[in-house]
Amino acid sequence: MALALFAPLQKSAAGVQDGAAALERGEYAKAFEIWQPLAEEGDPLAQYNLAQLLRTGHGVSRDFVLAAYWYRQAAEQGFARAQYNLGLMNLNGDGLAKDPSMAAHWFLKSAENRHVDAQIQLGLLHLKGFHPEADVGRGAMWIEIAAYNGSATALKLLEEVLESMTPAQAERSTDLVRQCISRQFRDC
Repeated sequence: MALALFAPLQKSAAGVQDGAAALERGEYAKAFEIWQPLAEEGDPLAQYNLAQLLRTGHGVSRDFVLAAYWYRQAAEQGFARAQYNLGLMNLNGDGLAKDPSMAAHWFLKSAENRHVDAQIQLGLLHLKGFHPEADVGRGAMWIEIAAYNGSATALKLLEEVLESMTPAQAERSTDLVRQCISRQFRDC
């Protein structure tokens, strides 16, 4: 009985792997053909992979609008890389209206899932004043969290950010980092 419950998951995982093998052989159109039905069935990795092919134009016509659609499908299931890429598309206006608020929304979702590039982007949105609730302390917090999570880029950026902050701003940022880590990166 348990095997019957997991059969769709096994089929989906095998299909995603078959698509990855086709991709490694440079057979982009074949990978797309394999992943599309899985994506339509709701597999977030297949959805993300389709979006990647559509965004880059490998094996299919480049289509930012459709790429954004598939990123959103995966992002809404909590897929961090899809959330990050959807944030970038919103930030840059690729296939979507340029919308820093929506970019911040998706970067936050991805950052909460420990995606370090999203943490950096979210920090930069705050620091550069593009976040709807721009906050220097919160911006530094996300940069420091990305450094904490192993990003050398964030570590270098953090040094620059801390040099430009007042002692009170730096102290507040450190307090925010502690709170965020204690909440496992949720509600930061």
